[in-house]
Amino acid sequence: FFDMTELLDAINSAFAENWKQVEVITFAHFSSAAHAKTLHADGIILAFGTIDCDTAAFLEHKGIPFVFLNRTERNYVANNNYKGMLRLGEYLAGKGMKRIGYLGCRMSPINRDRFRGYLTAQSENLQDLSRDLVFEVDAIDGIGPESAAFFLDRSCEAVMCFNDNFAIRLITELARLGKAVPGALSITGFDDAPLRRIFRPLITTVTLSTYEMGFYAARWLKDNIVNRISRSLKLEVEGELLEGETVA
Repeated sequence: FFDMTELLDAINSAFAENWKQVEVITFAHFSSAAHAKTLHADGIILAFGTIDCDTAAFLEHKGIPFVFLNRTERNYVANNNYKGMLRLGEYLAGKGMKRIGYLGCRMSPINRDRFRGYLTAQSENLQDLSRDLVFEVDAIDGIGPESAAFFLDRSCEAVMCFNDNFAIRLITELARLGKAVPGALSITGFDDAPLRRIFRPLITTVTLSTYEMGFYAARWLKDNIVNRISRSLKLEVEGELLEGETVA
């Protein structure tokens, strides 16, 4: 979901005058090292994931500051998912679209805020809060022909997808049914994921503001590590709407 170049650039900028060594590891590797008590770090940025209570307790015991990206837990910097989805809904309404569906991921903790943004856009722009146009799956593998047929059968003009990867999967399923995007349906995503940049048609989306999130998170770590300043961090940044080729 994150462009690692942007994230590393942000960390380097925040620690511009300080020597640093940045190591990128998976959550599985991280958890294993923490449970084995072999983790060595001065600070940790947890990008787009969470940790269990034992791992959090271990980090606190060791005095290792940690901050979440796009997870509103403990100390965090997150994208304002609600406002991002609301902006996309307003954008579609401004194009004259009235029947707008939502393809969500019920198992993701950030789906709640993105779905709220969708509902608010529907309420403020269309005065319609019907849930008949909502299709939710547990994960991306749940998106199949029936997902595409769901929105086609309900005469949707557009579908707001939980993220760009969901949008790509839905566009692929629509193509298998002989339906083009944006000819048959307009589609929006969310995240400006790396895969979006090579997929065609280019998806209309909202950015995660990766650089801004990474910079503020790294600056908070610097305050803790270098300046010995400890304070809570609960910050949200707003993404930018990127027009693509998937909205008629």
